[in-house]
Amino acid sequence: MKKTLLVLACFTIFFNIKAQKHKSYYENGQLKEKGKLVDSVQDGKWKSYHDNGQLSSLGRYDSGLKAEQWIIYWDNGQVSGIGRYYAGGKEGEWKEYHKNGKLSTLGGYEDGLREGYWEYYHENGEAWTYCLFTLGQLDGEVESYDTTGALEWKRNYRDGKGEGEWTSYYKTGILASIGFYEEGKKQGRWDEYYEGGELSNGDGHHYGNGEYYGAREDLITKQLKSTKRYLAGKKTGEWREYYMNGELKQQYAYINGKRNGKWEMYRKNGQIAEIQHYDKGIKVGEWDYYNEKGLLEIETIFLLGKIHRENRNAYEDERLKHISILNGSGELIEEFIASDKFFIETPRGVWKYYEQGELVKELQVKEY
Repeated sequence: MKKTLLVLACFTIFFNIKAQKHKSYYENGQLKEKGKLVDSVQDGKWKSYHDNGQLSSLGRYDSGLKAEQWIIYWDNGQVSGIGRYYAGGKEGEWKEYHKNGKLSTLGGYEDGLREGYWEYYHENGEAWTYCLFTLGQLDGEVESYDTTGALEWKRNYRDGKGEGEWTSYYKTGILASIGFYEEGKKQGRWDEYYEGGELSNGDGHHYGNGEYYGAREDLITKQLKSTKRYLAGKKTGEWREYYMNGELKQQYAYINGKRNGKWEMYRKNGQIAEIQHYDKGIKVGEWDYYNEKGLLEIETIFLLGKIHRENRNAYEDERLKHISILNGSGELIEEFIASDKFFIETPRGVWKYYEQGELVKELQVKEY
């Protein structure tokens, strides 16, 4: 009898050393999780909580791996997901729910990978999409529907990659676009259409091995929207964009996919708004910004992508009133304050010069 009691006592001491209760907390003091650790590994029943105190998950571990049924919860108490684990991987049927309690996803797992037909639903209960998975990869045709039940697009997959025809649709059911994939890459001609059924992208967009090539024209209600060029999938040459009224919006250029040369931006009335300069993607030279009256407000000088100097002009009744000159660190180094009597051609006033924020010199001028 004494030997039996001694064995039980030793076993109890040994078990208490290896198995420990575990709790952790959020910074706000709320319980975050609780369960049992065996040799510092999660084991048995575990619960986790949201920082508002609501249950977050409930399930079991087997030597550190999730096992059997798990239930996941939203922070409002609604079930978010329910399913089973085997050796740490999801197995069998899983259901997921929106925060409002409606079914979001229904499908199955094998060895932790999605397998078979899966169903997805919008928050209002309308079907979103149905698709087939093989070894965790999308396979076959997939259709997507909006919250009203209208078809949005159709796509085809093989081994998780785009394969075959892809189409998209307007709410009216009219074809919006059509193109093709091969081994996950866009191939051949892709077309886009107006809701009335007319082609909207000129002679189409052309792809080879997923890369866009050639010239491209985009149209809006038969009005030219933009002209673009690609070479081996990279932007190249001169590009232009237009407003709905036909006025030029921007004109710029690329070389090997990088901004290059002079970039010009215009307002709808045709007035220049900005002028920029690039050298193979790096900001260089003079950058000018104009106000709605066409007057130069900011002139920035870039050296190797960094601001070297910046002039800021202020106007009154379209006449130059004040000039601020800043260095690359944004510190004021010079300023011109016009007198009450001045002219656009020959403004008069005072120049002030600064060093480390301190005024060091003033100069009265009659002409600038």
